[in-house]
This record gives sequence, C-alpha cells and structure tokens, in this order.
Amino acid sequence: MTAHTIRLAGPWEQQTEGAIAEPTVLPCCVSSDERPTALIRKFHRPSGLTDKSKIHIIITVDTDSLDATLNGQPIPASDCQRSGSWFQISLDVTAMLESFNALSIRRHENQGLTLRTAVIRIQDDD
Repeated sequence: MTAHTIRLAGPWEQQTEGAIAEPTVLPCCVSSDERPTALIRKFHRPSGLTDKSKIHIIITVDTDSLDATLNGQPIPASDCQRSGSWFQISLDVTAMLESFNALSIRRHENQGLTLRTAVIRIQDDD
C-alpha cells in the first residue's frame, strides 16, 4: 500500500456568521464567541485517483468537539487519536470528493478551536 500526503496549508478563510470571510493561515485560533465561526479551505480533487484510492483529510486540532463538512455534507470522523493537548482526527472523504471541494471546520457553539494542521492522505492498494 502506498500513501501520498498533500498539505492543506493555505489559503484558509475564517467565516464568522454575519461577517465577511477573512483570509487566515495555519495554525489558526478561533476564539469562543456566541457567533458561529468556521474555518474553510477550498481545493480541487487530487489527480491520479483510482477506484482503489482511499482519501482521508487529517486535521490536528485542540478539541474533538467540532463539526466538519465537505461541500455542505457532514463528514463523520473515522478515527480520533489524542497526543498531549492535540487531537488528530481522520475524516474519510473517499466517496464525497467532487472536482472542486470546500472543507469547513466549525467549532461547537461557545467553544474555541485551534486548527494546527490539515492534510489530504491518499492511500492506494498496490
């Protein structure tokens, strides 16, 4: 099995309800606020995928209390591991990818969120 990783370093947007989206970079901290706030990263479908490709978005965050969507559809976490004060959450997006995609990570209401890293991991069975 071979694996390939694509960093989702930037550009990210921080979108607070009722405000204009602002550009941001990782790591990015969203303060606890009463207004819903999302971190959004748009990207194209990776090239070279096959029927055997498994695609996960792996995020490193300071909480496991968040909602992630791809193109407006909820992404269930397929794995969550804690390392110190950070959580590494794996999101299986294999069946959800379109030619152009929008990943949204939203903290639960009234909670802060720090997004440290985000990558796309592509695994192919050889």
